Amino acid sequence: MKIIMIMAMTLDGKIAKSSDHFPDWTSKEDKKYFAKVSKEAGVVIMGDKTFFTFPAPLKDRLNVVFTLEENPKPVAGVKWVKG
Repeated sequence: MKIIMIMAMTLDGKIAKSSDHFPDWTSKEDKKYFAKVSKEAGVVIMGDKTFFTFPAPLKDRLNVVFTLEENPKPVAGVKWVKG
């Protein structure tokens, strides 16, 4: 199994301005690379705060979303993981 981690982070360790902020400081090339690699893998794993910054689940890949919610609302293309 091969695991690839892609993450955008500022020099001072921030990954977002706030919990509902979509990270917009990455370049167009970064976004293309993320889309390419995650589509090739067929899956993207994230926390629910990140997931809810997107307008919809990421297309053409399974979205695995970690949450502390007891009964998250079912969403097509999303596998909820409690923890």
